[in-house]
Amino acid sequence: MERRRRPAVTAAIGALMAAVVSLSLVGCTGNGYPASVLEGTEITVAWDEALTNVNTASVAGALAGNLEVEQLTRSQFARQRAGKIEYDQGFGSITIADEAEDSFGLSYDLAEPQWSDGIPVDAADLLLAWAAGSNFFATDGGDDAGSADSSDDPLRFDSMPTGMALSDGIPAYEEFERRIDVHFSRPFNGWETALDVAVPAHVVGRHALGVDDPMAAKTAVIESITGSDDAALEKIVSVWNSGFAVGEQQIPREDLLLSSGPYLVEKIDGDDEAPDQRVVLRANAAYVSGPSAGYERITLQRDEGENLENAVGDRYDLVQVVPRADNFTSIRQLDRNDYGVRDIGHGAVWTVRANIAASRPLADDVARSVLMRSFDRGEVVEGGAGAWDDVYTAASSVIFPPGSPDYQVAVEDTGFAATFTGGRDAEDLRAGAGVPAGIPLCVLYDRGSEVAAGMFASFSAQVAEGGWVATDCGSDSPEDVAAGSDDWDIYLGLMPFPSTADELRDQWGSGGAQNHSGASDEGRDELIARLAAETDRYAARDLRVAIEKTIVSQMVVAPLAVDPVLVISDRDIEGVQPRASRYGTLLDRAYSWRPADSDQPSTPQDDEDDEDSDSGLF
Repeated sequence: MERRRRPAVTAAIGALMAAVVSLSLVGCTGNGYPASVLEGTEITVAWDEALTNVNTASVAGALAGNLEVEQLTRSQFARQRAGKIEYDQGFGSITIADEAEDSFGLSYDLAEPQWSDGIPVDAADLLLAWAAGSNFFATDGGDDAGSADSSDDPLRFDSMPTGMALSDGIPAYEEFERRIDVHFSRPFNGWETALDVAVPAHVVGRHALGVDDPMAAKTAVIESITGSDDAALEKIVSVWNSGFAVGEQQIPREDLLLSSGPYLVEKIDGDDEAPDQRVVLRANAAYVSGPSAGYERITLQRDEGENLENAVGDRYDLVQVVPRADNFTSIRQLDRNDYGVRDIGHGAVWTVRANIAASRPLADDVARSVLMRSFDRGEVVEGGAGAWDDVYTAASSVIFPPGSPDYQVAVEDTGFAATFTGGRDAEDLRAGAGVPAGIPLCVLYDRGSEVAAGMFASFSAQVAEGGWVATDCGSDSPEDVAAGSDDWDIYLGLMPFPSTADELRDQWGSGGAQNHSGASDEGRDELIARLAAETDRYAARDLRVAIEKTIVSQMVVAPLAVDPVLVISDRDIEGVQPRASRYGTLLDRAYSWRPADSDQPSTPQDDEDDEDSDSGLF
């Protein structure tokens, strides 16, 4: 299929028509909230993060707290949530216009979203997002966005790496139609979420180029990009890279905190270092793209206390806590008293990983296969979880989180259950395989974690029955030890579920930065490379399953259970339905929260209840 091409030029009459249209939109919007917003309602949430930067497409801004707020203050074409892609048709649509082995084209077509100041989101915002994500104008030779320091190149955006870096030309655009067409050197996995519309182009144009009129500022940004104006681009890059930090205040607050989502940041008390920073989110009256807010205000109060469950219904309406031995009784009582208690996966899985370095005993395939079948995974989890065992969802994959759309397919196809038999007759298993008794195993774990310590105790007791000797190699920094040395045999710890081909390569590719086991496989490397170029959702799933098969066959890792957190809400709140995520579980779908006595529906309209979220735990 041939890519559609359009001239990348700016027509004065087109810009004038766009300005007229946008002004009419502002006039039609008004200042009232959508009908779903219950004026005068507010909720206070305990939060252990901080708001440091509102440009989460930047390396500096892509921190957990910023990303959590971004979910409510930015609209995007698509997001990856709970293992699947969710599209926002109210924001716009993405179409594959061209696909071949060495050619790939995407058309980004906006609906009629707008920023909270009434200025439309349009082609200028899309072009700015493209310029930042692609780093097309960088001259320092870095292969990927985010791979080089912008201090060495004033034309390099400090952007998070995405497939947008494969773009090989300035996009064609149509300002009046709010569309851009982007061409890439090849197809890539993750195309749905590659373009991150993180900051308003008219704000960047105002503060980088000195153009006050918002539509003229947009035009100036477009002309700087399509005209490859290095002098103007240097100024744009500088503002994009550092202008959206909350603490430094290079941009006035009213510009810094513009939103395209259901909420906007109304107020920030305290800088990003303040232990009691307070961030007030208010319903965005200009938001028209999708599900709108329920509560008029959500206040995020930074609080790193360990027993926040005791403050629910008093200081806080909603909290997120880690299940621990000392809070089991109090949280169980809250659940029995009809407070909302939901457990949710935190985007990582507890695993038993083997070090197969040549100098270690588990380099031997037979010894490793015996050891990895000499313990019961469920018992290891029970040893760490204690009374909280029920909220540690058993996992049989290190790639697909339980509850995700493809998890069951992976479990059925990888052969994990048949390969890991789970600790039966461990002594006979070892002796029958000719593996000598008394082999010492240095077991690495986080000695500051009661869960990890309990897992170590259970694991060491079980393998001892099979004739192995587990020695305590607990560390305050087990990840650093695992990454920096071969002086360990088993690592009992967490692994994040990979969401991209790059993350899979880091974890399981030959020489990957996070491949602490040292396992390599040329076939797996090839599968990961194929995944990186796969655009079809089902073909990508099958490649991921094939990748996991290679991991299972090497018997280098045994997944145990998903790492949980608990979201606890007051009795007068409905609609709290968080989903599994590496970050953002606390505010996930917060737009759906409602007072229990309101007439507004509390169930999110865009999703069903999740299988991996629960209530009534006790």
